Amino acid sequence: MTKKDLRERVYAAADELFIERGSFNRFGYREVRERARGASNDVMVLFEEWKDSRATLMKSRPDALAAAAEDFAGRIWLMARLLVKEGPRPRDPGPAPSRVSSAHQPEFMPARPRPSQPRTRRSRTSPPGGAVRFSDLPRPERSAPKVKKGGKTRKAVLAKMSGIRLVPPRPERRPAPATDADWRGARNEGLAQAVAKLLRKKGERMRARDLFTGLPPSLRPGTVEHAHRDIQKGVAGSKIRWMRGGWFWFHGEEVPKGKKWQRLNTTSSKRRARGEALWWRVAHTIAELARPFTQAEMEAACGDELSKLGEGWLRVRLIRGRERKPPFLEFTPPDIYRWTGLPASEVAKED
Repeated sequence: MTKKDLRERVYAAADELFIERGSFNRFGYREVRERARGASNDVMVLFEEWKDSRATLMKSRPDALAAAAEDFAGRIWLMARLLVKEGPRPRDPGPAPSRVSSAHQPEFMPARPRPSQPRTRRSRTSPPGGAVRFSDLPRPERSAPKVKKGGKTRKAVLAKMSGIRLVPPRPERRPAPATDADWRGARNEGLAQAVAKLLRKKGERMRARDLFTGLPPSLRPGTVEHAHRDIQKGVAGSKIRWMRGGWFWFHGEEVPKGKKWQRLNTTSSKRRARGEALWWRVAHTIAELARPFTQAEMEAACGDELSKLGEGWLRVRLIRGRERKPPFLEFTPPDIYRWTGLPASEVAKED
């Protein structure tokens, strides 16, 4: 990614945000970075350059436009004063005073009655001198937006507009149930049956200590310290065999290869498992799509599932797909991806 490409994306994103918000102070470089997708330091420098260039452009407005804006602001201020009806009013000068001496003037002049006006409640924090603030002007009340019951979320609408639908998730591979052939002929068939059910339910090999803990108390042979010896004796003669390394599994069957994040019960391991499942769907969708697409389209297709994985997860996956050898994707700036024809099974992990 060249500096020129990043500058063009930053300037374009900042222009869009300025048009949407109408002010420099209503958005920052973080929002620009989310749209431009660049390094934080580079985006910050380019964003400051953009602000300087747009401020200079704003000062170069023609005089006729400035005069029209000044006239418009004056008319708005006059209407606000008339609507609020507060502040000092210009007094009626009345007829010009005659040159009659003060001795012939009446001692009492009745005051001119003022038209009745509704009393308005003034704010305690209003500025002195009758000045009116814009925040004190009455505003029309807006009706609350109507929300349809059972309506679709914004991400679901974007996913539909993108025209991309992810392939269905992989069918979950359930372990085969235990059968009589697994424990038949054992020295202790009751113990062998319980061990076989634990192994089939787990779907992978297990150690003697884990088997001892999972057995019902009435079937546990001896103590946990001697579980390896006692279980091995009890299942002797059945299909269950002890393997080198302290594992128990069925004789003649391939040992399943378990994944670390499937055996750990932590937040990070569960997130990795969700990420692998979603990437499998994305990779197969790209292979079946057979047309160029953008990152924004694929994000919309993923919908709410991306919120469970961390910011930038899809971007990193797409970068790895185009940088691997052989590449899975081809990238054309600024944001066009194309499938190279490599099978999705080469880049997405299978169970």
